Amino acid sequence: MSQIFTTTDLNTYANKTLVAGIASQITSSVNAYIESQTHRCWGEERTVTERYDWGKTLWLRHQDVTAIASIKVGWPNISQSTIPTNSYFFNQLGRVTLFWQLTGHAASPSGYYNDYIEVVYTYGNTTVPDDLKEAAMGVALNLYNWAVAGGKEVVSTSVGSFRQEYSGAVRGAPGTPTPFKDAAEAHFMTIKGYAMQRV
Repeated sequence: MSQIFTTTDLNTYANKTLVAGIASQITSSVNAYIESQTHRCWGEERTVTERYDWGKTLWLRHQDVTAIASIKVGWPNISQSTIPTNSYFFNQLGRVTLFWQLTGHAASPSGYYNDYIEVVYTYGNTTVPDDLKEAAMGVALNLYNWAVAGGKEVVSTSVGSFRQEYSGAVRGAPGTPTPFKDAAEAHFMTIKGYAMQRV
């Protein structure tokens, strides 16, 4: 799971000591939520093995690719061979281009039988952008406040002539989002802005 922020970060952001169990659960949930929404790994790197159909160009399932450990051709558990590192190149968006004439397999059955290409690679962002981290903690703090209030959100309260109101993310308001008026909406728009891109 991504490590965009920790419970310690959330305590600092809230400027108070939060209930540990709830804060921990919300920290995990928001980190997982942002990873699922952006389809990217934040705060760490991962190494995965994926298989693809034979071809000259591949789009890996993740972006933010930092290294390719190996590329093999052939059938898994039957006959595979590793191609040399000078026979392909890749970019951080996850595009891999293979130069079959340099692989030693240019005339191999690969082109005829469409066997698998197995790629072992590392991806992820070890540095989390400041605006994404702030948006994550903003979302988490809203969820925390909602949780400690028993699943209720106070939108208006008054004592005598003093009145205080906190607006929710949308509250059923018609029209387009207004992130300059609503911090919660701005947080979700920031998260959406970091979603995986394909060119």
